[in-house]
Amino acid sequence: MQNDVIWISLHGSNLAITTTAWSHFENANNRCKEMEASLHAKSEMKSGLLKQIEEKKLELDGLELEVSNVNFALMDEKEHGMQAELERKNRQIEERKFPSSIQLKKSDKFKLDKKIEELKRERDRMVFYSDDRAILSLKKAELETKKKIHKIVDECQDRIKELMKGRLPPDKDLKKEVRQVQSTLHK
Repeated sequence: MQNDVIWISLHGSNLAITTTAWSHFENANNRCKEMEASLHAKSEMKSGLLKQIEEKKLELDGLELEVSNVNFALMDEKEHGMQAELERKNRQIEERKFPSSIQLKKSDKFKLDKKIEELKRERDRMVFYSDDRAILSLKKAELETKKKIHKIVDECQDRIKELMKGRLPPDKDLKKEVRQVQSTLHK
């Protein structure tokens, strides 16, 4: 029995040691897998970067080839031609005498501005006196009406004198007196 107790205690301690060892093994195995995954990811990233470097090198080589194929003599000739064209255009501009025409246009603009200001003042004056003109036109219409009335009165003066028994009343009282006479005649 004592052997059984010893065996059980040894077996229990072996089991604890084995469990601890297994847990350490699993932890180490997990770290190893993580390290392998990290190394794999980094190697893939490195290969991707190397591919990009190769592509850029090929692109650079292509651009260098294009630059080497450029004919600098032709470019210099074009530049010289453009310079000559620029000088020719500048001479044409000078021949057209733009500064003098610009000065002339400025002078014309100044004259037009003065004329515009003058017309604005004239318009303001007309607006200012528009009330007076309206009053004058009303007075003129009233005067025309009175002239017509006087003309009628002058034409009928003899008849009015007959009705009024030889007298002619003043203009302001004429209408009133004619009505009074008419009303007495109708009665």
